[in-house]
Amino acid sequence: MSKNKELIVVPGEEISSEEQYSGGENTFTKFGKVKSLTLGKAIFDEGQKKVSVEGKLIQTITVNDIVYGKVVRVKDSMVLLELTSAENNKKITSKEANLPVRNVSTEYISKLDNFFKIGDIVKAKVVGVNPLGIDLATNETGLGVIKAYCNECRTELSHSNEKLLCFNCGSQEERKWFSDIQKPREFQPRREFGENNGHRGRRDFRRGNNKFNKPRGNFSRNNFGGQNREFGGNNKNFGKKNFNKKFNKRF
Repeated sequence: MSKNKELIVVPGEEISSEEQYSGGENTFTKFGKVKSLTLGKAIFDEGQKKVSVEGKLIQTITVNDIVYGKVVRVKDSMVLLELTSAENNKKITSKEANLPVRNVSTEYISKLDNFFKIGDIVKAKVVGVNPLGIDLATNETGLGVIKAYCNECRTELSHSNEKLLCFNCGSQEERKWFSDIQKPREFQPRREFGENNGHRGRRDFRRGNNKFNKPRGNFSRNNFGGQNREFGGNNKNFGKKNFNKKFNKRF
């Protein structure tokens, strides 16, 4: 008849060596040591020389999980959040997470503090988990601020007609509000300025802008591509006429 004994263990705690007991449920082996995967009771089966942990396996957050957090700081390049919970009852291994500006929206974001305020509750998606921290994103449908507070009186804001209103002080604010419907991106049509839409080619600059009925005046180009001036430039004693006279005398 086997005799069992129990011991309370935590995740990663060493229970025994493989020489004494083999690993059972909710355990793993590393460097010849049997360790626990979860918090619970370590049960040693003396008859089978086997150890297992009786408890619920703790699942930590991974990429693509949905988490909830509170904004604690807003920088120029990112938003810092304190994670409070995760969907599917997953365990949060790190309380702090980063929301980079590039992951906030599919649209251009000029200033992050216009879309996030300290104390806002945010629903986000995990896009990276590493020893340095957790990276989040809100650039998908249904992600963003789910609860916001007035920046003046700290009353919870109400969302109405795509605006956040404070019924206490009448303030109207803007946030990166979550939406269940993804809006199509809007593009403004280019203004019409004629056949070239306001753009001039390089040839137009080199050959003057007669195409646009704007003569260059005294600085128009001659047949040789240079400015239409007399030989000798600004030297009056060596102008075009003087040059021709001296040139003809030689012959």
